[in-house]
Amino acid sequence: MRKPSLVKKLGRFLAILVVAIVLAVMLGTVIPRPLLPAAAADPVATRHILVLKNPIHTDIAIPVDDDVRKRFHFLVDDGIPADMAGVRYIVFGWGGRAFYLETPTWSELKAVPVMKALTLDASVMHVDVAGNIVEPHPDVAGFDPARSVLQRCSTSPPQVSSKGRTVRS
Repeated sequence: MRKPSLVKKLGRFLAILVVAIVLAVMLGTVIPRPLLPAAAADPVATRHILVLKNPIHTDIAIPVDDDVRKRFHFLVDDGIPADMAGVRYIVFGWGGRAFYLETPTWSELKAVPVMKALTLDASVMHVDVAGNIVEPHPDVAGFDPARSVLQRCSTSPPQVSSKGRTVRS
């Protein structure tokens, strides 16, 4: 009996590999995820965050408490009044610099900021504070992520840029 040649072995291996990949892709699209139901969130261990929509940009609003004031104390040093008594939310937005700064409304849309946003524009972060935000509202969506998720998002310490401004990495 003849032994299969190296070419036949390699061909068989590649055919099995292709079948396995196709099968994995098919199963990945058919089987619902997550496979196990998520554990119910502990109401004490959550923080109700908001996603704010306006005609041009979308922002994330995090409710302010003593822990948030301590974690984001560097904002006060940069002129954002996060320590004022009436502040209920710190609001974050991110986007292309030219588009963010030069397009406050759709009526002010220009071709150059759009092209920069789609290509090599610098990225900027908008940070502001807000008082009470009314819910429910068509432009406000609320979410309750676990505190552990929020802590993982903000565990790195603030760093100072070459211009002396505080930066989060």
